[in-house]
Amino acid sequence: MVSGYVLILAVLLLGGVIATLGDRIGMKVGKARLSLFNMRPRQTATVVSIATGSVISASTLAILFGVSSQLRTGVFELSKIQENLAAAEADLAQAQATQEQVESDLEASIEERERATERLQEINQSLERAVTQQELTQNQLQQTQSQLAAVSQQAQTLRQATDDLRAQRD
Repeated sequence: MVSGYVLILAVLLLGGVIATLGDRIGMKVGKARLSLFNMRPRQTATVVSIATGSVISASTLAILFGVSSQLRTGVFELSKIQENLAAAEADLAQAQATQEQVESDLEASIEERERATERLQEINQSLERAVTQQELTQNQLQQTQSQLAAVSQQAQTLRQATDDLRAQRD
């Protein structure tokens, strides 16, 4: 940043010095009534002033390009920089579109996972109810089997008693 200020200050000072020299040279050419290329002295002074202005512009550009590599790059490689920028913007747009698609897919996956979790909880609750029902049914079966065994034992005892009574009667 500081080098930029120094560069601007140097260009301004150099421009002022060269402009002053050009003005003095132009005045001397005008006063001396010198003539270049068969032109009148006044026209010669104008040409010298124009040449001095061109030297000012050329020296300013030469100093700027010589000192600042960023300026050289910016001026001479501007089209390449713009192409790179356009390509980077296109890549960014594509990346953003991909990101939006991925986020959309993620949201859909999260919703699907939540629905699957809810279904799993419902299935687990149903399974717990079925296990509880099976345990109750198993208990009832055991009670019924024990009652059946008791009744069968009683029936056997009654048959035996009936057979004994018939045998005593006959």
